[in-house]
Amino acid sequence: MRIAMVADNSVAANWGCRGTSFALRSMLAERGEISGVITRYEIIGRLAHSPLVPNRIYGAAADRVRKRSLPMIGTLMAGIGEFTPWSLDLDANAAALAALRGKARAADIIFDAIENADIVVVNGEGEMIFSDPPRQGLLATMTIMKIALDAGKPVHYLNAMISPSHAAQADRSATEERTLEVAAGLLARCTVGLRDPLSMRVAAKLMPEVETHYRPDALFSWAGELAFPGVGGPVADRIQPLLDQNGVRAPKALSGDYLVVSGSSAAANVDRGTAIDAYCRLVEKLRGLGPSPLLIPTCTGDNFLHEVARRTGVESLPVTTPIMAGAMILANASAMVSGRWHPSIMASLGGTPTVMLGSNSHKTSALLEMLPYDHDHPFGTLPTEQESIEIRDLLSQEILAGTDRRAEIAAHAATLGREARTLMDLVDPRPVKATA
Repeated sequence: MRIAMVADNSVAANWGCRGTSFALRSMLAERGEISGVITRYEIIGRLAHSPLVPNRIYGAAADRVRKRSLPMIGTLMAGIGEFTPWSLDLDANAAALAALRGKARAADIIFDAIENADIVVVNGEGEMIFSDPPRQGLLATMTIMKIALDAGKPVHYLNAMISPSHAAQADRSATEERTLEVAAGLLARCTVGLRDPLSMRVAAKLMPEVETHYRPDALFSWAGELAFPGVGGPVADRIQPLLDQNGVRAPKALSGDYLVVSGSSAAANVDRGTAIDAYCRLVEKLRGLGPSPLLIPTCTGDNFLHEVARRTGVESLPVTTPIMAGAMILANASAMVSGRWHPSIMASLGGTPTVMLGSNSHKTSALLEMLPYDHDHPFGTLPTEQESIEIRDLLSQEILAGTDRRAEIAAHAATLGREARTLMDLVDPRPVKATA
């Protein structure tokens, strides 16, 4: 069976994108031949072509022009090429993409991957968040799915989340409703595997016509591969060979007990100065816990943490850290604070207790339901003074609970890992479902 994998995000400067893409791709390779790969580079801002500028550069620039509504620069861009934003009209998107075949490498990659495959598997990941305006990556992914379905290829939308945006939990705009309608019509024709129970409930409420299957995130399949015997050991010595790939020196904190502070997909989108102040306050509250704080941006949106590190004198790691080294660091920490889905999964695989912060969707709320935690809702995206104190106290309790607590978390994650491997039970050639 030849499989085209869509949205392989292992090329992204994001630990979660890299980790879950590697995990899913590894499982797919056991199921069949991966005959084509459509990466994030082909999905983000790619309806663009210029005979004068490399398409990767022109496409990225055109995407920025659209987002910032810069008419004068837009005129200049139009003078050296052409670009069209992805829209909710998937047929128009498909036609525009087809017109770029033979001109833009991304278009060739997309159509070749679909045509040479027996089935198409989409790494849904965290893309299906209904927002206004719609996420360009979601529109692009849905367009590729529509092209594949119309070509008679079975499409499997797996490893996915379905969520309202953080800003639209209560009321949805007309645009969000239309995005939901388009997505539901498309998913009704696909095999759908969702990565968390909250997404299952959202889908049942918002897309009752779509048949869904619950399978934990593919990243849980890494259970048993990350933790070292005896937490607090010389993690630095064990991971330095991996860090050498990128010329990174292991932080001194890794020579003893350490506590990781990561970012949040919501914090990444607020005023940078406000985020820096909030995290500086949090770090100062955590200093007295014993383990050395270590700041880890797991996505470029978290890079404000480097300024937090400078102001507080705490060490940090770059987002370019090799993914297996990064995952091992999280899995062997004394504890972690994070508003990120996949890094929190990596931590759980070694039993690292994690206090969750808010996100841009229901991601961290879902993890609190899936893993054995007592706090039933995430703390604020930018913890207040009082929340920072509560986080410190909760982490103190988790650390004092010792190895028994770590074993409980790791065992729970291992169970989810076994369930995650059944995701491949959904991958089979089958006739394309009729148009909903």
